[in-house]
Amino acid sequence: MKEILSKSAIFKDIEDTEIENICKFCSEQEFNDGDIIIQGAEEGTDIFIILEGRVGIERHDSDGDYITKIGKGEIFGEMSFIQNIRRSNTVAAACSPTKVLVIDGKELELFLNKNTSVGYQVMKNLLTILCHRLENVNFMLNVYKG
Repeated sequence: MKEILSKSAIFKDIEDTEIENICKFCSEQEFNDGDIIIQGAEEGTDIFIILEGRVGIERHDSDGDYITKIGKGEIFGEMSFIQNIRRSNTVAAACSPTKVLVIDGKELELFLNKNTSVGYQVMKNLLTILCHRLENVNFMLNVYKG
């Protein structure tokens, strides 16, 4: 688990001893194709890292069409963690098996509040991830615009 966290973009530049502490509140879960991992509009602050497979992300009020699919190494659930709001999207396994690492959001927040230098780096990493996603959306909008 330590190796997985160390390679994840969210924990880039975090010391091994701190990664070991974060491992204490992580668990692995496996899902089959179509299984709901996160239900839109529910409460929750856990962050997920995809270990195997793919997930589809859809608006919780949509008719089942995916906004996007993401795969191994990608994270999801971070928006509710950052903002402490209800989930805006439903996330489902998009193939079998799909395996994820679940990081307990409440425990992570407590840890980051106590270890502010780690907290700073994790939040900086999350901002970088979100900026890359925004850049991708802007690129796609410009492509479709013509």
